[in-house]
Amino acid sequence: MDKSVAILPNEILHINLAKEEPSAFAVIYEHYFPRVYNYIRYRIKDPDISDDLTADTFEAILANIRSYQSEKGLFVTWAFTIARNTVNNSLRKQRFRNWFSIDIARNKASSEPEPEQYHLENEMQTELLVAIAQLNIHDQDLLALKFGAGLSSS
Repeated sequence: MDKSVAILPNEILHINLAKEEPSAFAVIYEHYFPRVYNYIRYRIKDPDISDDLTADTFEAILANIRSYQSEKGLFVTWAFTIARNTVNNSLRKQRFRNWFSIDIARNKASSEPEPEQYHLENEMQTELLVAIAQLNIHDQDLLALKFGAGLSSS
């Protein structure tokens, strides 16, 4: 059997040890890391994000290893379910961030000013955003409702 698809020898023993002593998780990590990383790298094209999501996946596996029950299925299936959920959650967040990017809204709001005017407006807008960020959450919300959503204060 190809090592890339092999189950970890004495896997249940290693899992049970890791449930009691987190440092024993290293054997599981080393065995499954290449497969999990390759899966995530295939789904996520950015290597830095892939690294982060792989780390998040193994962190979640370790944090939840006590809930793994061998009678319900293979460990590899359980681990890859965590990896898949980690990737899907990241993609969902990324789509949300891209959809509601302030840069898109800022660029759409302009009516093609001259480059100097655009630079001055952009600089003022940046200074304004920095100032607003220093306000408390309630005041930021009020400004967003008033000027962002166009709601009146009356």
